[in-house]
Amino acid sequence: MPEIQERPKVPEYLLICPGEPVPVGNETETEFLEWVEDTRQAGQRCRVNLDAVRKILEEC
Repeated sequence: MPEIQERPKVPEYLLICPGEPVPVGNETETEFLEWVEDTRQAGQRCRVNLDAVRKILEEC
């Protein structure tokens, strides 16, 4: 008889990545650089979430 396994539980918040920040203004170099940094941080948060999901699945 095959072994029955539970589906791994992944918290919902790990399945959501922040959207790309909307470029507001970007008329000055400072505004543009702030948008670039916000975009970088959103991508980093998504990678952190993906790594956490990967770890949960590897532990199963």
